[in-house]
Amino acid sequence: MTDNRSPIEKNSPDDSGWGECPPGEISGMLNRLSRQRKLAASAKISAVAAALLVGAGIWQTLPVTTQRTETRDGEYQFGSICCSDVIQYAAAFKKGELDTERMAQIRQHIAECPHCRPEFEKDANQTQSLLDNRHGRIGTASLAHSGLLVTTR
Repeated sequence: MTDNRSPIEKNSPDDSGWGECPPGEISGMLNRLSRQRKLAASAKISAVAAALLVGAGIWQTLPVTTQRTETRDGEYQFGSICCSDVIQYAAAFKKGELDTERMAQIRQHIAECPHCRPEFEKDANQTQSLLDNRHGRIGTASLAHSGLLVTTR
């Protein structure tokens, strides 16, 4: 049996509602899907890049006290003060003669600095030994009040 229908009738839907696709319809759909996938992928990449930029911006705005900065001659800067400044103010710090801001900077530096902490802990232990020998055993709360005892995180 031969099909005597015209080309227009061949592309029209039959009784089931299905008909032949026009030429280029499937390739056009594939191209649109490909573009949509590329746009979705670039949107994800853009979102990740934006999140990284925001994170970097937040990190840059953190106070210097949370960042370990190596300065001249192997010194470190913690608490907005470097090792040589801590050494310079050590005697006044131990006597409690500094203003509260400088005392807080030095306490934070001592708590975080791997070079300065052992020196101040050694001084606190020596002071504790002297007080133990001179006045009998006392609590470390007295040392903490004087600023000699520094707690670490």
